[in-house]
Amino acid sequence: MLLPVLLAACQQETILLPGRGAAPRDSSAIDTSGTTTDTTVVQRVGLVLAVRVGGEDSVLANALGWQTNAIPGAEVTVQRSGSSIRQTDRTGLDGSVEFPALLPGEYRVSAIRILTPSESSLLGPGNEDVDAFGGSTSLILEPPAAEDTLVIGAGRRGSLVISEWSFYIAIINGTPYEFGGFLELYNNSDRTVYLDGKLFGAGFSAAFESPVEPCSTWATYRNDPQGVWTETVFRFPGSGQDYPVAPGQTIVMATDAIDHGQLVTGGLNLRNAQFEFLGSGDVDNPTAANMIDVGPRPFTLFAHGFFFFTTAALPFLADAVDLSTLPTARLFASGREYVRIPANKLLDVAALRYFGPSLGPACPEMVHASIDGAAFLMPEDNPGGARSVQRRVIGSFATGRQVLLRTRTSARDFDYRVRTPGSLPRP
Repeated sequence: MLLPVLLAACQQETILLPGRGAAPRDSSAIDTSGTTTDTTVVQRVGLVLAVRVGGEDSVLANALGWQTNAIPGAEVTVQRSGSSIRQTDRTGLDGSVEFPALLPGEYRVSAIRILTPSESSLLGPGNEDVDAFGGSTSLILEPPAAEDTLVIGAGRRGSLVISEWSFYIAIINGTPYEFGGFLELYNNSDRTVYLDGKLFGAGFSAAFESPVEPCSTWATYRNDPQGVWTETVFRFPGSGQDYPVAPGQTIVMATDAIDHGQLVTGGLNLRNAQFEFLGSGDVDNPTAANMIDVGPRPFTLFAHGFFFFTTAALPFLADAVDLSTLPTARLFASGREYVRIPANKLLDVAALRYFGPSLGPACPEMVHASIDGAAFLMPEDNPGGARSVQRRVIGSFATGRQVLLRTRTSARDFDYRVRTPGSLPRP
C-alpha cells in the first residue's frame, strides 16, 4: 500500500492587515545577525491562520468529513523573508493554528496535510492518486495581530519530476571548475514516460535586488502566471519511444558524463549518466545521449555544455512545444530573446536560490505562485560540493517503488543532503 504523498494545487497571494487582539510587546534585543547589540524594542505580531480546502476540491473535503472545508492536523510552516529559520505547528480540529510572537515583515507560509490510507479510500474513483492537500501563500505581518485564511488544494503525484539538483562550482588552484554538475529526473507516476521530444530548460531567475536592477524591473517576467520565461532550452533526442522511463526509474543528466574525480577532489563519477550537454570543447561520451540545444540563445559558455552558474536556478521540464509559436520578449541591455513556456506544458519546476550575507535582499518570488509557491533556500557554504538539493521521499508501494513529495512548493519539497546521483535517498 502506498504511504501518503503530497501534491499541491492552489496558492494565493495575501496581504494581512492588523486583526483583532494584540500580541504582548517584546522587550528583547533585536539581533538578526548574531553580532550586533541593537536593543531596539519591537512589537511582535500574533498570527491566527485558518487552513481550508478551496474550489473544486471542496467535494473531496466533504468526502473526508471535514466540516466547512476546515483541514485538521495540517502542518503549517512560516518563514520570514531573508531568514532560514522556520516555525512549524499543526492546525486543530477547527483547521486553525496560531503563531503568537512573530517579527513584523514578509513571510512565506505553507501547509501540508497528508492523508492516511483509510482517508484516501474515501475519495472514490478517479481520485486514487490524491494522497494529500497542500499549498502556500505570501503574508505581510504588521503589529499588533493578524488573521487570514490559507486556501490549499488537493494534488496529484504528477509524472516526470526533478529529483536532484547538484551544480556546485569547485575551485582548482584558484580557477573555477563548473562542469561536474548533474540533474536527476524521476518518474513519479504509475506509467512509463517517454522523454523523446520533451524540453528541459533554465527559467528566468533574476531573484535578488540590486541598486541597478530592483526587483520591480523584471517582475512582469518573473511573476507571470501564464508560464516560465527562458532563453535556455534543450530538447531530449528521440523520435517517439526511444527513451522510456519506467515508473520509479531515475535519469541523470550531466554537464559532462565523465569521471570528475580524476580532475577535482570530491568530483563525482558521472560516466553512467544517460544524458549529457555536449559542448564544442568536450570529449563526447558515446554511452550518454546528447541533449539538443534549441535556443533561443545557444549555450556556448566555456564550451563544455550547459551548467547552472547563478545565485538562483529555476530548472523546468515541459512537454514538447514548438518554440516558434510562443510569445517572445527581449530583455536586458543586450536585448537577449526569451520565450515563454506555457504553464499547461510544464511537467515540473524547481525554484532554488542561495541565501547568505553576500547576496543582498531576495525578490518576493522566483516564479508565479501558481507554478511554485516558495523557493528552496540553499546556504552559500557547501564545502566540496558534497551536498545537493534532493526531493523528499514521502512513501513507497509494497513493491518498494518510492514516491516523491511534489507540492509545487520547493521550500517544502526539497532537502539538502549528500549527493546520490542515480538513486533516491531513504525516507
